[in-house]
Amino acid sequence: MTKYFITFFSLFLFTTSHAGIRIYSGGNASILNIENQIPFGEIFGVEKVWFDGENSWSLAVQYVVRRAYITDNTMLFHFTEQGYHFNALLSVGYLEFPLMTIIDSPITENLSWGVTLGPSLAIAIYDDSKWDNSRHFNSFDNPDEWHNIRDYYYEAEDPGSMPLQSNSGIYLNGGVFIDYRNFFLELRYSHSINKLGYLAGLQMEGEKYRTLELFLGIRVR
Repeated sequence: MTKYFITFFSLFLFTTSHAGIRIYSGGNASILNIENQIPFGEIFGVEKVWFDGENSWSLAVQYVVRRAYITDNTMLFHFTEQGYHFNALLSVGYLEFPLMTIIDSPITENLSWGVTLGPSLAIAIYDDSKWDNSRHFNSFDNPDEWHNIRDYYYEAEDPGSMPLQSNSGIYLNGGVFIDYRNFFLELRYSHSINKLGYLAGLQMEGEKYRTLELFLGIRVR
């Protein structure tokens, strides 16, 4: 399915007239709806923009890597009072298609600012997540261990055995930008409305990516 999206967009991007093309690149920081630390990801995109008076809209294809680091989670062995705490670096690469409305407000002839709003379809194309054991426990030896277990309960499978499509989904996006001549800088927030499935062979418990993106771009046509 992914290759059909790419083929369609490539034809659409370079054959439609009365529009502009923008290319952008930057980085992002993602968190989940749990306590965690924040590693950084990447973003690169090509966007077609249609102008309609003061406002316009765009359709883009972009490659996004979203990462999040969660610590001291707990895995329990079935029918036992044993398990271990673990850390996980969640890292998923997406091919994403944002459809955005652009509300532009000119400041001078060459300078303007504005906001962008719209949804995007994100198709997961690889999962490079990893996890490692941090501490094993046996409640037979230490009954108080149960009082220290976090609320998160994950069940291990073989890493890579789960369908990557379970991490695809829809994002809602909103951003602010500054446009100067043929260059623009945008800060965008993306909020997943789909729960993650499996990462690093671990079954997620309702987590969603929330991503802040910063990218610089240039208008090439």
